[in-house]
Amino acid sequence: IFLIIYFIILLLIGIFSSIRKSEDSELFLIANRKLTFWNLIATISAGLLGGGVLITYTAYVYEFGLSAIWFIVGISLGLLFFLSFFKKIKKIADENKLYTISDYFHFTFDKKVGYLSAFVIFIWAFSLILMQFIAGGKLLSTITGFPYEYAVILMGIVVLFYLVLGGFNSVVKTDYFQYVLIVVFSFIVLFALSDKFNFTANQFALDNMGITQSIAFVIIGAFNVIVSADIWQRIFAAKDNKNA
Repeated sequence: IFLIIYFIILLLIGIFSSIRKSEDSELFLIANRKLTFWNLIATISAGLLGGGVLITYTAYVYEFGLSAIWFIVGISLGLLFFLSFFKKIKKIADENKLYTISDYFHFTFDKKVGYLSAFVIFIWAFSLILMQFIAGGKLLSTITGFPYEYAVILMGIVVLFYLVLGGFNSVVKTDYFQYVLIVVFSFIVLFALSDKFNFTANQFALDNMGITQSIAFVIIGAFNVIVSADIWQRIFAAKDNKNA
């Protein structure tokens, strides 16, 4: 029942976010570049905590304990590093109506660099979407008992529905809704399972995966943010530098 309500809310968000006028292309593609502080927090956080990350990161925590936090340390360092140059890329994007990281490279360098970055990002995005659907399909299938294939198709229909209707404007609103759910249910799950925790001292050690792999996790986490098309697009969509 909860999942049905969840999907219905996502569909309703898509309907209420629908873009009907051709002159609203800026709203469809980049939410009119008016994302505020809380919008950005919600959409970036929900984006970083997708189905693929939740499943793979849970596996890392299960295997390595608290030392899996080095990946989160890397993401945090990547976001902090972004602060050193986001104003420059935002200014160029706003002045020249750029929408994507590939637009930026196309404008800043040349057409070949733009196409090359678009090709690389296509492979990255396709792989990421594939991982999200595999993870989401497995979760939905496990919870509901639906066949895995039907679960993936259902997810695809819902996502396609709100994307086609509202574009990036829908994405931001669904991210906000899902971010609230993530925060609320994190506490609910923590409370519900609190009497089942049985930690050992070793699980709190920060060196369980070794120095080499810890450093690798930090580097991967940092670069995951710096080259993320999602993060760049959110910066382009920010209302101003203060909110960004």
